[in-house]
Amino acid sequence: MVFIGVDPGASGGITFVTNIGVSPTVTPDDENGVWQLFDTLPRPRTCCVAVIERVHSMPRDGVASAFKFGVSYGGLRMALVAAGIPFAAVEPQTWQREFGLLKLEDESDSKHKTRIGEYAKSTLFPGASIPRPCYDSAVIAEYARRHYPRGL
Repeated sequence: MVFIGVDPGASGGITFVTNIGVSPTVTPDDENGVWQLFDTLPRPRTCCVAVIERVHSMPRDGVASAFKFGVSYGGLRMALVAAGIPFAAVEPQTWQREFGLLKLEDESDSKHKTRIGEYAKSTLFPGASIPRPCYDSAVIAEYARRHYPRGL
């Protein structure tokens, strides 16, 4: 099985986890790059399962940035559909709670991201090189592995 964690957004990542290791990738800049990334996976794609972080715009987001974020999220979902990869959308609080990684009171976004990355690199995938944009997607991929071991 190939377990895929997808963290949408401009600074997001896509991580693939198999029985031989972890392969984090910073999300490509365009739809074609995303498609090519998913299209490299073996067929039939029933051997794959993805979890994409279910996200939405926030009231403090500007109109243009919220639209851009929504386009990116929808594009990632559509790429999974087009590639024939079954997926589930999971709230950030759900996967973070599973690993004890909920944001602490008074914790900055940056420190929270760093804590998630330290957990991914030290506990889940020791010795793996995981770039900062892929911290969340690495943990999301592990969430997929734990919850969907036989696929969707």
